[in-house]
Amino acid sequence: MKTKASYFKIGLFVIAAVLILLVGLIALSARALIQDVVYIETYIDESVLGLSVGSSVIQRGVQIGTVEQITFVTHEYFDQLNEQDFRTFNRYVMVISKVNAKSFRRQGLDDDLETIIQQSIDGGLRLKLAPQGITGIYYLEADYVDPERYPPMKLAWNPMWYYIPSAPSTLTSFTQSLDIVLQDLTKVNFEQVARSLEQTLQSMRQTLEDARIGQTRAELSELIGTLKQSITDARISELRQQVGELLASLEKSSRMFQEAIGPAPPGQDKTLRETITQLHTSLRQMERLVAMEESDVDQMVENLKRASENLREATEKVKRYPSLLLFSEPPQPSEVTQ
Repeated sequence: MKTKASYFKIGLFVIAAVLILLVGLIALSARALIQDVVYIETYIDESVLGLSVGSSVIQRGVQIGTVEQITFVTHEYFDQLNEQDFRTFNRYVMVISKVNAKSFRRQGLDDDLETIIQQSIDGGLRLKLAPQGITGIYYLEADYVDPERYPPMKLAWNPMWYYIPSAPSTLTSFTQSLDIVLQDLTKVNFEQVARSLEQTLQSMRQTLEDARIGQTRAELSELIGTLKQSITDARISELRQQVGELLASLEKSSRMFQEAIGPAPPGQDKTLRETITQLHTSLRQMERLVAMEESDVDQMVENLKRASENLREATEKVKRYPSLLLFSEPPQPSEVTQ
């Protein structure tokens, strides 16, 4: 009787364990059935080594789904491809993923899911491979990139599920950029560049030799020394003082001469007085030039030149007609002369 009771208890325990297991499985299945999921597919033009069924689909660090199937495009859409399309797309890997629909839905929008996904694609939503640490395991990353740089691929078939374009992984982008650089480097004729550089260096060396830099510096130093010595020998300050004294003397003489002549009576010749006045003005300007170091020397010299010529003519006229100093006009012709 004791043995039969033990078997009965064991049977009850087994039945209870099986029931608990079934309830758990049903609960998990019901959760999966209740969850709103969508299937998406993408096509990748690179190796998917490290990506497997069950790998995560992550957006900004948050898991939104899992990979369900990995195959080739030509395996799934063989009947929809012609010969040209088959040669074009036979290298593309097709990845089907199951994703939570809440990842695409927007609060407050009543648009259908297809429209929302298309809007996300137009905004730059792309799928790409991303490494999970340094383990060699990859996951599928959903992220937003520049839609003009990575435009959607034109399809030659009708997708079974929602289609989201792919973008190259970071490693593939770096490899492609490096490959472009290497291709450009192979087009460079380094031998010609080396020859051009050597010719340039030779030209520069010859130019420096022809320029005779050392001799030029020595000549320039000698020229500067000569200029300094010439300025020293010229005794500019002493010469300036002497010129100032000379101008002051000429101005004093012209003023005395002008006072001796006096103003010209109305209707009489004013040539001599105008000459004296112009000479006086020129002397004043030259005096200011010496004092203020003005640069308009040409005008002063021209004025002085004209004043000197007028003074010379007036002096000759005074020599012929001394009465000009007293009467400011030449004497009347005598009747005998007439």
